[in-house]
Amino acid sequence: MNKVSNKLKQLFFPDVTATVRREIDCNNTRTMYLLSVLVTVTEILALTLFFIITGDLGNYDYVFATIFCLVACVSCLLAATAIRREDEYPHGRVAALTVWYFAVMAAWGIAVSCRQYLSGGQMVTFFAVIICFVCFISYRPVAGCVLIFLSFAGMYTALWFLDHASRLNIYHYAVAATLAAAGMIARYHREIRLIEGRGRFSGEGTDPGEKDEEGKHGA
Repeated sequence: MNKVSNKLKQLFFPDVTATVRREIDCNNTRTMYLLSVLVTVTEILALTLFFIITGDLGNYDYVFATIFCLVACVSCLLAATAIRREDEYPHGRVAALTVWYFAVMAAWGIAVSCRQYLSGGQMVTFFAVIICFVCFISYRPVAGCVLIFLSFAGMYTALWFLDHASRLNIYHYAVAATLAAAGMIARYHREIRLIEGRGRFSGEGTDPGEKDEEGKHGA
């Protein structure tokens, strides 16, 4: 029983050194910066092409959704730029930014996907947002799982109010949420192994005395 509890503890509350944590914060900040630039440019091009091709200036839902996404990405871009100018990456600010960016983009994905769902389409935008964060941003396992399951619960709740989620296969949906959470956990542990591996290869190593206390750090 102790072995199982210890494995679960290490899975969801992994010990990391201050050096590894700083490297993860640095990688997350740089990734959010690049993602914000990419999404901002893409959304501007998409909005411009939409107006040029359709000439539809009255599609307020699409315009508002795009502007909301642009504001969120530009805000994240500015915040990430400010953090990158620091000599040290302050963990609290980086963690807050990663959680805020996920929450805002997940809410945006839910809103856009509800519109797609009502028109008979799939929830492509919501799943694209989730996949993007699972693949590119490292969250501490517990924080990542909470964010994933809350976002999936939010999407389901929105669909329930629309039509009782009548076109949603709840089994497949639950599997998708579980896989996304597992992806969050796997990415974080892989990030730790990569950073520690680079440290050993370069001869720097890590100081065992730098282990973080459980529950002390967020995302």
